[in-house]
Amino acid sequence: MHPERGILFDVGAATGIMLHISEKRGWRVDGIEPSTWAIRMARERYHIEVRKGVFEKEGLPKEHYSAVTMVDFIEHIPHPLEALSIARKILLPGGTLCLVTPDIDSLAARIFGQKWWHYRPGHIGYFSRKSLDCLLRRTGFRTVKTRKYSWTFSLHYLISRKSWLKFLLKNPVLTSLLKKIPIKLALQDSFEIYATKEL
Repeated sequence: MHPERGILFDVGAATGIMLHISEKRGWRVDGIEPSTWAIRMARERYHIEVRKGVFEKEGLPKEHYSAVTMVDFIEHIPHPLEALSIARKILLPGGTLCLVTPDIDSLAARIFGQKWWHYRPGHIGYFSRKSLDCLLRRTGFRTVKTRKYSWTFSLHYLISRKSWLKFLLKNPVLTSLLKKIPIKLALQDSFEIYATKEL
């Protein structure tokens, strides 16, 4: 999307993983996160200083960033239209927004119904392809690429989610090994969308 790297801004930067990977790939990085603990982890693990605060209230510089990432963010906020409008303001002309969020119309959502794993107390908004397209158009973005997101978990994490398998995690040697085994799950129930700022 950007052969020439600029400044990437990560919204809801958590412990700085996205910023760390982006920096290794040649981006200058910036980001914001409300959790003091996560900010401390970003500093300790990756030596990255993440802003403490709320994206919609930060007052960021206009037309400053080449890319804005919102990975698992908009489903947590009450005013997604406002957040995307701010993302547009801080992006340079032609800048890219990367958005990842659950797909309420996915097959997994329909099959699992009320037991779908994305139904969580912290998720207050859900989106379909149609509602996301509408949201992006209304805020001045043009979608250029969409695909379904694949998650990668450690085998340790997946076992820890099943109470009947947790006995395996009592062995420290096995636990250490399980943390190193990645499992890719193509669940097809989250969007990964790239959109450019319309001029």
